[in-house]
Amino acid sequence: MWDSDNPRAFRRLRLGALVMLFNGKGFAAGSGSGLWEVQQREDGPLWGQHGAVLAWTEDQSGGQPVAPAGYILVGNELSGQVPAVQSSGKPGVMGPGQPLEALQGTSGEHEMIQGRFIAMFGGTLPAAGWAVDDADVQIVFAGSKQRYGLRNVYGSLQNMLQVQLPGNAELLPNSGADIALPSVAPAIDPFESGMAAASECFWTGKSSPSVIINNTSAQAMDTVMWLALLVSGSRYRLAPYVEPSMAKRTLLGADISLPSSVTPEDIRERGRFPILRCNYSGSFPD
Repeated sequence: MWDSDNPRAFRRLRLGALVMLFNGKGFAAGSGSGLWEVQQREDGPLWGQHGAVLAWTEDQSGGQPVAPAGYILVGNELSGQVPAVQSSGKPGVMGPGQPLEALQGTSGEHEMIQGRFIAMFGGTLPAAGWAVDDADVQIVFAGSKQRYGLRNVYGSLQNMLQVQLPGNAELLPNSGADIALPSVAPAIDPFESGMAAASECFWTGKSSPSVIINNTSAQAMDTVMWLALLVSGSRYRLAPYVEPSMAKRTLLGADISLPSSVTPEDIRERGRFPILRCNYSGSFPD
């Protein structure tokens, strides 16, 4: 099903793979089947102008975000100052917003996207009292809880654990500038690092993620700065897989219709048909 057996490697679904899509409540179904066949795949090394998807910018005009030079606004980016940490110790919060249009698919028709995330800041940081490690970035999807978290603590993308890009101590470059090189080159692809691998998400065409920025510093994020997501992944076109004989089964507490030839052992023990935690709202396609 996957093009690699290494779980940390950026594994992508092979053409012809059969998968099930589970959103935490139920399975996506089409043409009476809960099994989907991968019919097309297109890999994306990086998405977005400058190789980045703008998620937040402090700069705004008339309440609307203003893009830094060299970057573009696609739709639903957050904007404005992120307040300082509260006296109670709770972080200053910005977001979530509406699904980022830059991370939506091309058509939405039976389309699924697989992505891994690296969060990077750019622009002019506050002069004192704030550092990039003071910002916790959450990935959130509409209609569902934020990803990676536990009951009482959120899970986040954090610069302190990211592999250098090659210059993770540096900011994203301004227009007309390059990112700085590290003293020692990273030994692995940044998107195959532990944190990037754990950030992996699947979503359908229009159910793209947004972000929440948590500022844990006593200094507000109030200078002309921005947050961008570096996103690498694949875009798939799926089609319902139907056989003449279909059977209703129960998996993960939800009903699903599968070909009669698919046994519970195929799913639970042999792993022939992966169940993907896929974010979608309403019916699929959306």
